[in-house]
Amino acid sequence: MKDKTTIRYLGFRSAKDGGRTFDFAVSAVGQDAFPVSVEIPNVLFQGEDRLHVQEGVGISYEKVKNLYELGDPPEGRGLVRLTAADLVQHKQAKQSTGKRRYGLPV
Repeated sequence: MKDKTTIRYLGFRSAKDGGRTFDFAVSAVGQDAFPVSVEIPNVLFQGEDRLHVQEGVGISYEKVKNLYELGDPPEGRGLVRLTAADLVQHKQAKQSTGKRRYGLPV
């Protein structure tokens, strides 16, 4: 049986390239919270198929959740960069289900 993992959104900050970094605290039962940040480069917020700033928290949360579900938590400082492939997967999942479920790849 898997231990329950809690992911709590802490806030966002500007990234060096003009993008956004979304900060989370991740904890499992009986463990201290571990900081994880998801950086979304500015380029993903531009163009016709861009990610809207309002979607940043949700897609970042799903990325962190999927990493932990797959048993591949981020190493070191806990920094994960969202990629163009993640954005494509997010848009496809959103269109196919009509819901806000992302199922991001690792």
